[in-house]
Amino acid sequence: MRLKYETPSSNRQPWEARCCREVEEAVDAALAKLSPDMKMLVLDRFYRGLSVARIASENGMTVNSASASLHDALRLLRLVLMDFAARRWDISRITTCRICRHPRKETIESLLRTRRKSQSWGAFCKRLERAIGERIQPPQILIAHLRHMTVED
Repeated sequence: MRLKYETPSSNRQPWEARCCREVEEAVDAALAKLSPDMKMLVLDRFYRGLSVARIASENGMTVNSASASLHDALRLLRLVLMDFAARRWDISRITTCRICRHPRKETIESLLRTRRKSQSWGAFCKRLERAIGERIQPPQILIAHLRHMTVED
């Protein structure tokens, strides 16, 4: 689904039109990375202008569930679009992720990619501690970074 963003074109300069196209393409690419359900929530909320309560009732969800799912979708979009903004406007990406800021990030990500689903997070944290010489706790930090890695791939 190609989204069209309405902007007044009478006063627009050529560079503004190029910028708008780049932003449209980045938003479309970011939306394509979402699951169909998450994409639908974002489109309903921000393009159709529906309230969270209305989205919940139309989709057979509770308001809390719709709100939480929308929050997750926006978090994923934010991650993808932060990279676009950093490249497009030459700004450094500010991250609050401890793993993204870690000096041994590549080693941690390599180990995360090789983690078996059957391995407990406690056992994985011990393996990671042996590899990098530092304990990363709680495991939710690693789980959140793993989701972050999945979005970037």
